[in-house]
Amino acid sequence: MKVTPTKLIRDAFHDCNPTGNYRNENAGWPYQARFPEGKDAWIACEGNGSKLTLSGNRMNQIHNRNRQSINGLIYVNNADFDCSITEFYACAANCSKGLCITFEGSGTHSITGSRFNYCGMKWTSDGSVIYIGGNSQNNFNDVKFDTTGNGNSNPQKWEIAPTRALRICNQSNLLYNQMHCYNHTSDTGGGFLKMETTGYVNITGGNIHFCCDRLSDPKAAVYKVSTGFLKLESLNINGCGFQEGQTGATTLWMENSNIEIINCEIRFDSRFAAKACVGLKVIRKGYIRINSNKFIACQRGVIYLGQEGGEEDAEIKDNHFNQLTQAVEGCAIEAYLWNESTVFTGNRFNELPPNVPAVKIVFQGTLSKDNYTVSNQEFTGFRTSGNGNAFLISTVENKPVVFNNCF
Repeated sequence: MKVTPTKLIRDAFHDCNPTGNYRNENAGWPYQARFPEGKDAWIACEGNGSKLTLSGNRMNQIHNRNRQSINGLIYVNNADFDCSITEFYACAANCSKGLCITFEGSGTHSITGSRFNYCGMKWTSDGSVIYIGGNSQNNFNDVKFDTTGNGNSNPQKWEIAPTRALRICNQSNLLYNQMHCYNHTSDTGGGFLKMETTGYVNITGGNIHFCCDRLSDPKAAVYKVSTGFLKLESLNINGCGFQEGQTGATTLWMENSNIEIINCEIRFDSRFAAKACVGLKVIRKGYIRINSNKFIACQRGVIYLGQEGGEEDAEIKDNHFNQLTQAVEGCAIEAYLWNESTVFTGNRFNELPPNVPAVKIVFQGTLSKDNYTVSNQEFTGFRTSGNGNAFLISTVENKPVVFNNCF
């Protein structure tokens, strides 16, 4: 089924093969999507072997605000989906799942080159622009989530309620290349992404700017709460931190391990200095790779809270910590470790707060060796008023710490 927009139509389609068109290119006011009686979506496709294809230049100001929708504006359940619409502009249904698109069940879903701009609504509760449930395979390429002008003003004339960009649950998988997310917020963690799937999420290349969370303990940009595997690689993450009056914010909050954070830059430039917070917090042990990242002008860098039991396979390697602002022990790295084979090497520290250890490591497990060794750490601009140390490292057995090539 293919939808090619050439004229204005607002009726719903529920057979996976609409012949009408939905385009509303030039209207200067919202267009109310007509949900059929007993239906909870505007366009829907359900059933094994079915496929919904959406193409065209723009879906403009298609709304349904009158009643709570279970499934959002577009609903795909146990069906394939292929979308190449250039822009969804101020489109949403009153829904706590996917305001624009809800995926459930199985299927292969592809979105290419689409921009979701001002896609939110005033009355939603913990809604996301796209919600992925079920056990589907999802492939996004060059998909943008914006709540910003870029030549357009906000057509809704009020603040869009906390609307997360993306939520993925159940057993679904996501491959996402060349992403962009600007100015999205949430009520329950992860202004850009909340990950609750036991599958995998792999996001490579792009920008996450000015995303936040309105919880009392905010998880600003990404909130992972599942045992699934998450890989974030080559992302520029800027200004994702505190809202006014908040405390304790973290840009990336990871629970249940199974993560790779590789070659990312987490920063707060001069525009967002007041939002600066902890760059990354990891809770619980498991497979962890925090490698080749930059933490710039955050309050703190990495907090790793390993827990007893299970396997700990962690690396904190080749990261660069620069111009951190909070003068606390372990401002760059604070780690509680259980496994002596955890790799901690090759990190660089520059212009950190004076008179406090930049690195705090508490080894809580049993050491089989006679000492604990820290290797290949480099400091520049470290300042202390007395006999202060760059490291604060302790072991349960009070075994000696050996520094190898640290300067």
